[in-house]
Amino acid sequence: MNRSALCIRMLMYLASHSRVKIDELADFLDTKPRNIRAFKEELETAGYQIEHKTGRYGGYSLKESTFLPSLALSVEERKALEQAERFLKAHPEFAYGKEYTNAFIKIANQDRIDSQQNSFYKSDHRLPLSLFQQTHVKIIEEAIEQKKLVEIVYQGRKDSFPKTRTIEPYALINQREKNYVLAYDREKDDYRYFRFSDKRWLSCALLATHFLARDDVPYHKEVGEEEEALVTLAINRDSIRFFLEEYWGEEMQIVQETPSQLFYSFKTPSTRQLLNRIFAMRGSVHLVAPKELVDSFRAQLKELLCYNNKNDQIK
Repeated sequence: MNRSALCIRMLMYLASHSRVKIDELADFLDTKPRNIRAFKEELETAGYQIEHKTGRYGGYSLKESTFLPSLALSVEERKALEQAERFLKAHPEFAYGKEYTNAFIKIANQDRIDSQQNSFYKSDHRLPLSLFQQTHVKIIEEAIEQKKLVEIVYQGRKDSFPKTRTIEPYALINQREKNYVLAYDREKDDYRYFRFSDKRWLSCALLATHFLARDDVPYHKEVGEEEEALVTLAINRDSIRFFLEEYWGEEMQIVQETPSQLFYSFKTPSTRQLLNRIFAMRGSVHLVAPKELVDSFRAQLKELLCYNNKNDQIK
């Protein structure tokens, strides 16, 4: 990299940091520390005011009133920003996800890039893709970038045979070490996750038709996530303090009391997690309502358990 390019990179680095040590700048620019002092002199000759403080917490800093023109992002830098945005949308527990999205939009607008382009996130911790699946991933990536429809032949978990579907792909996402595409299914008129699988996903073709990107894509929704449900639990009084240590849902309130139990009502975000937590309480928490959910849990238990004789069956 030539001297002018190094000076510009040093200037941009100073502009994005409050105070930087010489060794840190040298490491960033992959040059020797003595060159940093020479770059500083050249930048000051060009009119930039760089302050230098000595001591343990010293270093170089660019005067705050300095105006800097914004430089265009490289293709790799754009992809890094976009991938980070999709990563944070897939992890709502990150405290500053909304603020990052706002910052990303500002950067995207300044750089005149489409904030929806190349909208994918793939974790490093995922099952390896077969060559067949890799072909499908490349098609989906191209469709996301160009906003083109894709025709797939796919057999869902509840389908008795493969079906042809037309989808609008929005993001490649990894959850629970499995690989999916989040897409709008035009047949179902809803968003769905389609898993990359040699068994389920039989074919994939990029269509010439473009689609208009929707603004309600549920990036935060997890694979298999259910709609929230209003439930009522009965908790043994001697286990209340253990029950309240856990997060169960929103709008929790006591709706009934007996000498031995308290009844709590709340909205649970996941009935699957609710069942796991009830099991973890070892008989001190009981699901009371709604009846449909009680019946569903009971049916699931009957299917999972094996009995040695008819007398052991749940009644």
